Amino acid sequence: MTRWLAPTTSSRVDHVELSAIDPGWEPERTGESPIEPALAAIRAVGVLEPVLLRPRGDRYELVTGHRTLRAARAAGLGRLPAVVREMGDAAALMALALDGSASGSISDGGRVEFARRLHGSGVPADEVEDLLAALQAAPVTAPRQRRPAAPGPAPVVAETPPAPAGSGHRWTPLPGGPPLLSGVSSAFVDVPRLLAVLAAEGFTGTVELRGPDRRDDVVIFIAGRCYATVVEENGSRVERELRLPAPGRRPELEVTTRPQPPPVAAGLVMALRMPARLQGLHASFFHLDRLLAVLGGDRADGACVVTAPRGSGVILLAAGAPVAAYARRPGERPGSEPEGLEVEPVAELLALGAGEVDVHDGPLPPPLPLEGLIEDATGR
Repeated sequence: MTRWLAPTTSSRVDHVELSAIDPGWEPERTGESPIEPALAAIRAVGVLEPVLLRPRGDRYELVTGHRTLRAARAAGLGRLPAVVREMGDAAALMALALDGSASGSISDGGRVEFARRLHGSGVPADEVEDLLAALQAAPVTAPRQRRPAAPGPAPVVAETPPAPAGSGHRWTPLPGGPPLLSGVSSAFVDVPRLLAVLAAEGFTGTVELRGPDRRDDVVIFIAGRCYATVVEENGSRVERELRLPAPGRRPELEVTTRPQPPPVAAGLVMALRMPARLQGLHASFFHLDRLLAVLGGDRADGACVVTAPRGSGVILLAAGAPVAAYARRPGERPGSEPEGLEVEPVAELLALGAGEVDVHDGPLPPPLPLEGLIEDATGR
């Protein structure tokens, strides 16, 4: 089926007047959720995901995003972010079948009409049958429920496994703060033993290992337990085992330990380990302040990670409120001053309409086995 949706260069992202959009065909659905939550979200943060349009003369036909269009009109918007793409009838129907913004299940009558239109657009009968079977088996996506605030200061452990530590490729800069150790050579520090001592002392913060090859190995502790590790080379996250050299072992690294408040460390862990709830939100499609207002109402614990041409920024959240906000130029190291709460430096990265935001939140993931990490890195 994917051959009908082959990549194309004849598309663009634009803001299109709602008055120029004609709703395309939409299959009948059952069990649709109310439009009010989508309407409230649009009023709060704007339209986050563009709809898909195909040009029709001097107008546009809606391919996917029918609920978004209805909610945008109800909200009184004048324009809508859209991907405008040249596509035939078969490709448009396939895109409609895969529309993740739709709600509910396609009815029996809707599947019959889908089949008729697919046949008419030249899709072979066997592929039509496969697609209809997939539509019938597709689950209904339930709306995300707001989480209540944690009843106490103890971290809540996720019941489902998070993404692997270090997954993804965006650069997530570390928070600054007064270091406990600063730039001490691993020629004089037994790094594996240092990690064990920090664990025994209930350390909360980061251990940063900087090599002459511009590689950074980072271990993040909360209350003496290791919750995340990350390896970066030249500002890009890579899947590598940690380098934890003992004295006299190469490579020789600079070791910095930086205590952090528990909410800051927890937000950083979620930025590095939890899958993005919202990913790739383009700066031209949303307002950061409204997004933060929604996360505040949701009492979210986690992080907003901004990636822009001028650098990267992070807003760490606890119960929906910022606990640290900072921006870094590419490759810039953390400073020795604690991070502030003002989000303006992060917002400035998006001021020119360029850049994207990922939102990572959820309960704190389970800790990682520190002894196993040390054994894998050192063989001891």
